[in-house]
Amino acid sequence: MRVGTVLILTFALVMAGCGSSGNHSKTNPASSSSLAPRTAKLTPDDRIPVAEDAFNESTLDSSRWAFVDPVGGATTSMDGTHAEIHVPAGEPSATRDPDAPGDNAPRVMQDVRAGDFSFDVKFDSEVTQEFQEQGVVVEQDSTHYLYAKIVRNRSQTAFVVQAVSGGIVATWTNMQIYNRPAINLRVTHTGDQWNLGFSYDGLYWTAASAFSRRLEVRRVGVFGGNDGATAPAFTARIDSFRNTAPSTTAPVINIWYGPNQTYGKLGQPQTWVNVLGDVVAPAGLAGLTYSLNGSEPETLAMGENETRLVAPGEFNAEIAYTELHAGANSFVLSAIDNDGKHSTSSVTLVKAPDTLWPLPYTADWSKAGGNPDTVAQVADGHWVVHPDGTIRNSDVGYDRIVTLGQADAWSTYTATAEVTIHSMDSDGSAVGLIAGFEGATSDVHGTDSAVRPRIGHSFPAAFLYDNAAGKPRHVEIYTNTDTRREQTLVADTTNVQLAIDVAYTFKVNVTDNSAGGSLYRFKVWKTGTAEPAPWLVQGISELGRGSIALVAHHADVSFGTVHVAKP
Repeated sequence: MRVGTVLILTFALVMAGCGSSGNHSKTNPASSSSLAPRTAKLTPDDRIPVAEDAFNESTLDSSRWAFVDPVGGATTSMDGTHAEIHVPAGEPSATRDPDAPGDNAPRVMQDVRAGDFSFDVKFDSEVTQEFQEQGVVVEQDSTHYLYAKIVRNRSQTAFVVQAVSGGIVATWTNMQIYNRPAINLRVTHTGDQWNLGFSYDGLYWTAASAFSRRLEVRRVGVFGGNDGATAPAFTARIDSFRNTAPSTTAPVINIWYGPNQTYGKLGQPQTWVNVLGDVVAPAGLAGLTYSLNGSEPETLAMGENETRLVAPGEFNAEIAYTELHAGANSFVLSAIDNDGKHSTSSVTLVKAPDTLWPLPYTADWSKAGGNPDTVAQVADGHWVVHPDGTIRNSDVGYDRIVTLGQADAWSTYTATAEVTIHSMDSDGSAVGLIAGFEGATSDVHGTDSAVRPRIGHSFPAAFLYDNAAGKPRHVEIYTNTDTRREQTLVADTTNVQLAIDVAYTFKVNVTDNSAGGSLYRFKVWKTGTAEPAPWLVQGISELGRGSIALVAHHADVSFGTVHVAKP
């Protein structure tokens, strides 16, 4: 679907180390050799540990912190639960940013002589306008330091890690992240090794940046800033600064759909089986692998990214049906954190005898025994069965998908599903059903992608309530094939609007046409009222062959019972 806005499996991913963080100078980290000389090794008497602060006093503790305002005009205050750094709007002659040639960001700093250390900072402020930024900084002196910041770039938010040595800037990480009202940043220093990451809740962490850099640390702290003459004012609100000693807790691997999973009992709705879950690692997750039936371990990608892994620690292991042998298969996950602690978790994947998904078919979630995989097959997301007989995605983000049907056989049918939308992201979201789903591929319109889980897929029609960025919400049929890439096939012109937290019935119809394609028809009405006679939208696209997918793209949605019948 629409790149960066609506559905499905495209090049929206921004990888660490790529992208733009504004008008900054950058160099290859390996070529940055302007380093300060190493000082004498600290003795125990010299050490000054990282000091914690909950910032719950009426004034900043001057015995611990010093306010630094290189440009002038910034101020700091306390509100009883936060330390606040107030950054004025940009000026033509000044920038309040930690980039070279010197750290010009207003900041609060504490002296440190700790050798190895680790600290977490929680921000309760959100960068909502372009060029606003906040983050953490570690200094040797005014021209040798490194920092991690959350910065707003046009319509995106980025996590950026850079090191400065004598005016030379090395960019270690620049990755797009979700913009949330609170975020935690972590810095861990061991010898010359640095590990930096972030978390939205302080529980699930993304280990976003790891590199080696010599730096004799003298001060650490937090900053607020902006960059450019037109940059808006900004207030960074710091909730806490914690000294985080190495965790004694090993990673915890959560398998969302249980330790015993059966595939193929009803049929095969797509190419893959998907083992889904997440890992909680207080020390930060360093690596995750899996082994199928005793094979050599393979590395699993870990969230978050801008496509299918929407949260820190999330994973999606795509296993081809053809890789499973009949009966029970052993699947073993192994996680390691940044402190070297290991955990494993085993899942039994049962491949049932080949069968075709029955048509007609009803997916009744109240009969799923609490697990949606017993009446359908989840491809993405953490879907929870609720007492009212609906399933709802507990992780909101890119394409949360549930599949049902036969990937290589379903072609003509009529389907209805009860849909309740609880929220939709304003910068691009959609809810509905996809026809002709066969599973993700590495082929993205002729380009082979190595991203895992796979981000390529073509489908002839998606029946959607769409909230494209900058446009009114509307009903449409959308298509994404090699000949019609990411485009609306037909849109409703009557301005039908769906209310939040109200149940609606989505009805779709797929039939072959005489020209070798398929006719796709779609209508929507409030559940409990009379079904309208005419179809709301209809259009002709490429031949539909594949299963049905329920999809929530950057939306919080409940799906009720799904009925599929022959037309």
